[in-house]
Parts: sequence; C-alpha cells; structure tokens
Amino acid sequence: MQQPYVLVPPPGAEQADEWVRLGMDAQMSGKLPDAQRLYQKALQLNPCHAIATQNLAIVFAQSNLLNEALLTIERASMFDGVHAVIQSNWALMALESDHIDVALKAARRGVEMVPNAVTRMALASVLSTAGLPNEAVPLYQDILKEVPLHPQAGPNVCFVLTLTDATPKDLLAQRRVWHATNAYKGEKVAHTNDRTPTRPLRIGYVSGDFKCHSAAMIFKSVVTYQTEHIVPYYYSTLPVDPAADAKTKQFQTVAGERWHDVSAMDDATLDALIRKDKIDILVDLAGHTNGGRLTLFTRKPAPIQVTAWGFAHGTG
Repeated sequence: MQQPYVLVPPPGAEQADEWVRLGMDAQMSGKLPDAQRLYQKALQLNPCHAIATQNLAIVFAQSNLLNEALLTIERASMFDGVHAVIQSNWALMALESDHIDVALKAARRGVEMVPNAVTRMALASVLSTAGLPNEAVPLYQDILKEVPLHPQAGPNVCFVLTLTDATPKDLLAQRRVWHATNAYKGEKVAHTNDRTPTRPLRIGYVSGDFKCHSAAMIFKSVVTYQTEHIVPYYYSTLPVDPAADAKTKQFQTVAGERWHDVSAMDDATLDALIRKDKIDILVDLAGHTNGGRLTLFTRKPAPIQVTAWGFAHGTG
C-alpha cells in the first residue's frame, strides 16, 4: 500500500532551494524521473540539503525502490534535527518495507519532536500494523480533534477500533462520529433509472481491491457472476496495474468497457459517472478500509446502496 508521505518545501531562496521547488512541482505532477533529476541538481550544490534529500527519498519510495529510499531518508535525518516530518516519512518507509522496529523508533521520535497531525498519523499507522491498536486509537482521535475531516484518520480509527476489545456500541458510536462529520451536506439528486421490471439490473461494485488481495478472494465469485438479469460494473478506487496483477486482468476482462479506474476522481465526478451508468444497486466492498469511498455513498448516487464482504461491524 502506498503510504501518505509528506513532501517538505525548501526553507530559503538559495539556488539549491529553487531546484527543490522545481523537483516538488515535478513530483506532485507524477513526473518522478524529472523530480529525481532536479533534487540531485540541488544536492550537487548543497550535498547536505536535508529537504532535497528527504524529498528524493520519497521519489525512491514512490518508485518502489525501498532500499534506496531508506538509505536516503536516514541520510536526511542525519542532516537535520528540526523537521519532525522527516522522522515520520522514515517511519512510513520502514513500515512499507516491514522494518517495524525501525518504524516505531522513527515515528516516536517524530511525535516527541513535534506532536501534530502528521507525526501522530505516522505513529498511529505503525502502531496499528505492529499489533498495538489500543495505543493507535487515541492518536487517531487526537488527530480528529485537530483536523475533523482528516481523510485517513477518520476511517482508520473506525477500522482499528475493531482490532481492540471495543464493544459493538463503541464501534457504532465511532462510525456515527465519522458520518456526522463526513456525510454529504448538499442536496441529493433524484434518480431517473428505468423502472421496467423485466430489464437487467445494473450493479456497480466500488473497491480498491480488484487485484490479488484477500478481499478479492472473498468477493470475486459473486461480483463476476453474470446472467441475463445482471450487468456488473466495476469502479476501482486505487491505482492498479493489470500487467502486473493477473486478478486485475480477470476483472477487467469480465467488465470490458464497464471497468472504470476512478482512483483520481473526486466524489462529485464519480457520482456523475455512476448516475450516467444508471446503476440500480451500488455495492461498497471496502467500508472504512484502504480504497473505501464512503463519502461518495453519502451522496446517494444509486437508488439502492449496500455494503458487503470485507468490513465487519457496519459503516455507520
């Protein structure tokens, strides 16, 4: 899973800082080779530039070059004792490469340096993976006090709470907090679906797991089932590479033109697409997990909405 790494802008106006700014522009546009080249230009001018070094480490991590990323972010930490975000990014890179002990140390250092939403988020993510959900939950809740609409902390606390001894009442209460904060507040548009009872039903499935994943092993047989009465549509909420994942290719083959990569779409755009597809039943396959789009569902893009297979305890 790609981690929520945080880029840092350069602090000054030296020539090296200008190369870093250009590198950030390239990186945020997805031009990773250009970003790498520009950060390296900055480092030619100032080999100890901590921000250029840490942003370069993120380029390596985003390119799945985790060994290079870890070596580079460690070097950035040696150059700098001020930016706690460097520690948080180091923790996330270590987490991505399954170095849990390293991740915990770096994440705790980040919170000790500057206890804010960024550093708490990194530590909470590591604690959740390290089997310490009871320590992670209060951190997520602290983040939400500071940033109520935090896009990761809100769903994460709903999920991680299920790993504790929380009661069903506790779980529902946290989900209702999420819903009260994140639910769509605008006017819901009426549906114009054809009501002919004998026509095929259009069923849309929303997930980030149309790939080799435990969730897909559970739902694949159901969501790929087709008869003359059912036409399935797939809305893939996370970037996937069909060339690298045979299961993704299977889903795409079944769907044909009814496959949609919606990973870059905001809720309003995806709502419009689902309505254009005239989906009758929209099925959430992620809940409060990675790739979930529950804020979309609060817009009611389909007349009937269901959550299924992959997330226990309800969505709230």
